[in-house]
Amino acid sequence: AFVLIRGVMPFWLVTAIYVALFVIVFQFEERRAAGQIPRGIVIAVVHGLISGLLIQYVFVDLFLVRLP
Repeated sequence: AFVLIRGVMPFWLVTAIYVALFVIVFQFEERRAAGQIPRGIVIAVVHGLISGLLIQYVFVDLFLVRLP
């Protein structure tokens, strides 16, 4: 929250990091059991980047909301 309020990093990047970490944490046990930890991390990062950019676009360009 502090990073968002201070505006140290762009909103899309913070969102991408949050989504990627969320996916990594909640799929870690499943990926470890299947032996797919590196693949899971790559998929989580891709989903995070797509989500971050899409959320930025929707709020800024479609809803005209100023983001931090």
